[in-house]
Amino acid sequence: MGPVQLSPQFQPDGEESEKKAQEMIQITIDKGTNRFEWKHQRSDGEEFWAEIMLTRLTIGNSNMIYVTWKDIDDEKKNHLKLQESQDKLQQLNKTLEDRVKQRTSELEEISSNFEYLFNNTLEAVGLFRNNMCIDINEAGVKLFRFKTKEDALGLTNLDFIADGSIELVKSKLNQNHTKPYETNALKADGTIFPVLIKGYNSTMQNKLTRVVSVIDISELKAKELELKKLNDELTNLTNIDPLTGAHNRRYFYEISKQLIALAGRDKQPLSVAMIDIDDFKSVNDTYGHDVGDKVLKALVDVVYKNIRNSDVVIRFGGEEFILLFPNTDIEQANTIMSKIRQIIEQNDLVKDICFTISIGLSEYHHNEQNIDKAVKKAGDALYLAKNRGKNRIEIS
Repeated sequence: MGPVQLSPQFQPDGEESEKKAQEMIQITIDKGTNRFEWKHQRSDGEEFWAEIMLTRLTIGNSNMIYVTWKDIDDEKKNHLKLQESQDKLQQLNKTLEDRVKQRTSELEEISSNFEYLFNNTLEAVGLFRNNMCIDINEAGVKLFRFKTKEDALGLTNLDFIADGSIELVKSKLNQNHTKPYETNALKADGTIFPVLIKGYNSTMQNKLTRVVSVIDISELKAKELELKKLNDELTNLTNIDPLTGAHNRRYFYEISKQLIALAGRDKQPLSVAMIDIDDFKSVNDTYGHDVGDKVLKALVDVVYKNIRNSDVVIRFGGEEFILLFPNTDIEQANTIMSKIRQIIEQNDLVKDICFTISIGLSEYHHNEQNIDKAVKKAGDALYLAKNRGKNRIEIS
């Protein structure tokens, strides 16, 4: 059954699936590899997205196309959640910016009815002369937890600021800074909390007076942290394979660009290993997918225990994995992978199940624009390892 029989009549861009499939195959024939997203259709009619990687292989005098496929419906949903989280964060930042603009506008109009606003505004407002507090409104008394207004009078402007933020506030005062800025304030009981401060100089009773408004942004900061945590979690979901804990294909294309850039800048080698579990379909068919999942996880556990933190493990599709070894030439990579292959061969990693792996190795060359050629060479070497009896390493 070909791609057309497993696809809706038309792809989302409006092109017929049959015509587009031929175009994708021709691109693969011309370029050697072709990676793209494709809308598939299940037997019950449900449509879903898949990520396809086509690789042209030449075996003897025969040409064939090696296909890897991955269901990315869940990744797209996670990406949507991530986008929603980012939108919420942007909206929160916009809300804060709008609030600052609103408060700034209110303060600019304070000269016409200052006394009324001073006594009735919900913001904390203080008046300072020669850096000493000469007045504070009721909102300020409550915000800073003074028992009475008199407790605040006579304090310096820096007495309201947490120790770690004093130098920042000093510099703002020295510059007669008028734009709002964030810092940490200090309540009378010693509590430190985040605030947004805006101050400006005014003449009152023919004397230079600093008018300062303070907004408690503790709640907004808490929401920012909550959204950042959610954003980090969603980012992790889009980059990690939930079954094995290895990184997924999406992360592969992101990290490979970074590693290529570093390898080119530092003139250091970058090796690629492609791993495939031998006869994995037989394991699933004989023992069930639950056992197959245990085999996948056992393989990844062994790999992580025998590589460096700087090395990258990718679940590339099904039982196929890719390892990226920065600052590692192909001989060093061969030593590492030989050890991993022997551990898997010689140990009963899953109860009553013995399995082996085949490995293809290649090395990225600095004149190549991306990782695709090195991946293809590793795939060719893996194919050769399979044909030569499996449970072995071949180097391209």
